[in-house]
Formats: sequence, C-alpha cells, structure tokens
Amino acid sequence: MQIFLLIYLKKIAIAHLHFLKDCLPTSNKKQNFQLKNIDKFITFCTQYFLLLKIRLQMQVKSKLPNFLLGKEGETSTIFRKRNIKNFHTVCHWVQQLPYGRISDRGNLLLHFSENRGACSSKHALLKTCAMEQGQDEIKLIIGIYKMNGSNTPDTASVFHNSKLTYIPEAHCYLQYQGSRFDFTFPHSLSSTFSPEQSLLKLERDILLEKEILPKDVIHFKPAFHQDFIRQWILEEKVPLAFEEVWAMREACIAALSGEMKPMLDQDSQD
Repeated sequence: MQIFLLIYLKKIAIAHLHFLKDCLPTSNKKQNFQLKNIDKFITFCTQYFLLLKIRLQMQVKSKLPNFLLGKEGETSTIFRKRNIKNFHTVCHWVQQLPYGRISDRGNLLLHFSENRGACSSKHALLKTCAMEQGQDEIKLIIGIYKMNGSNTPDTASVFHNSKLTYIPEAHCYLQYQGSRFDFTFPHSLSSTFSPEQSLLKLERDILLEKEILPKDVIHFKPAFHQDFIRQWILEEKVPLAFEEVWAMREACIAALSGEMKPMLDQDSQD
C-alpha cells in the first residue's frame, strides 16, 4: 500500500511541475533560467521518489526472518560449507543465480553444480532450507497471474497481433505473514518476474494462489497450471485451442529467459 501511495504522490508532483513549466514563457534569459531550474527539480524529484521506493521495497523484504542455519538438513549443510550461515544470505545467493531450469527439478542440489535455477526450483530450494530449520511459517506459493506485455514487458512481442491480451501464468515465490517474496531474477532489489517488474506491481493481476511443498514443483505445479488454462479457455470462451495457448506461453517463457525454448520447456513444466 505504501508503494502505491508513493507512486501516486510522485505522479502528482511531477505533473504539477510540468504544468508550472508549461505556464512559463520562454522569451527571455531569466525565464529560461527558471525553466532549467524546474527541469533540475523534476530530475531531483524523480530520483528522490525512486530512492524512497527502493527503501520501502527493502523494508518489505526485511520482514522475512533471518535465522542462523543449524546443522540439520542436507541443503543447510551445503550452504554452511560455503560459509553461508543465515537465511538472508541464502536468499541472496539463490537470487543471484542466473535464470534457467536445472536439468532435473527433482534434484534441488543441482543448483550448486549447474549454477542456475528458475522460479519453481529456486523457491523450492529456499523452502527446503526453511523447513530444515523449523521455519514452517515461510510458505512456498504457486500464484496464477495474468501475464501480458504490460506487467511482463519481455513478452510484449509475443502478444503483438495476438488474439489474447494475457495468458494465465504460474509463478512460484515465498510468502510470510501475508507478504510475498520473489527471488527468481538476479537483476532486482525486490521481487520480480522480469528485471523491470516486481510482485508489488503485479498484485492486481494475481488470479489464484495455492500453498505447495517443494516436491510439488515436480509434477503438481505443471498439471495444476495446465488444468487452470483448460478451464480458463472454456469459461472465457477463448478462441484458441489449449495447444495454441500453451505454445504462446512457451514463447513468453523463452522471451523471459533469453534461452532456447526446447531447453527451457522440454516437458512444459516451468
């Protein structure tokens, strides 16, 4: 709520400054000097609001518990051997992994050898670590949201000249005491689907959320997602067959990853 209020106040402030600038004539040096000062102030306001936004986003993330890793659990032990001793450092390490599917989603330890991960496997790994330390309040969530070219800009080319304005996409992230935490992409300070977009901006487009366990990312998540799309096609009278919609979805995922589609979506799981 604080983020949306901040964005609203920023728009009002910048709009008023532009209005003031437009009202000033440009006929003499004094007025040109005033215009330049307004431009500088607009730049200052933009940067100031950006810093406030980043600070609020970091405060949101800080609500996630930062507990020390004990000796319990295989995943926690591997992190401790890498001198990663608390959960926030674990989250940072996972987030910095390049985006891409591991070769076997059932083996979460492949993150350490293949040095990559996608939304499902990354957050399943984090949930596993939390479970090993008895932090069961940290939940693993599958969220279905309206993926489109606006909230996920890298997919805009896929939707261009398409019959669909959005596709229901399944995304995994953590949830703690009502707050969402996404560590999928390494390019952001806060939760993101792409380097430019955060979960905070996508809340209005979330259609459904369901708590799952790490093992569910192997078979349950893809089946749940496909069943949702089939039902959506029927209820919304979508003028495309499931195979056509899924092909568009695969193209979107390929656009997000920058990788070859066959590698990323061999069995349409992520």
